[in-house]
Amino acid sequence: MKNCYLAGQWTGSQHLLEIKNPYDGRLVAEVAQANASHIDQAIAEAKKVFAVTRRLMPYEKYAALMQMSRELADRAEEAAKIICE
Repeated sequence: MKNCYLAGQWTGSQHLLEIKNPYDGRLVAEVAQANASHIDQAIAEAKKVFAVTRRLMPYEKYAALMQMSRELADRAEEAAKIICE
């Protein structure tokens, strides 16, 4: 069993998805695969969040996106290694 991150918490999944290198077919990782109930829960949570974020002012949305951008940039090397494996 692997865990997937859903609605702010880790949730177990019995289904695994193999991630393979497209060039040589080598197994890179096994990750949790969401099932239908996971997807339904994710959609319900997204609707709840949208009800809040739709009321944000554009400058507040901008600030949140810029913060996410900075955090991703700070971890760019880590992300590149994952993508290139």
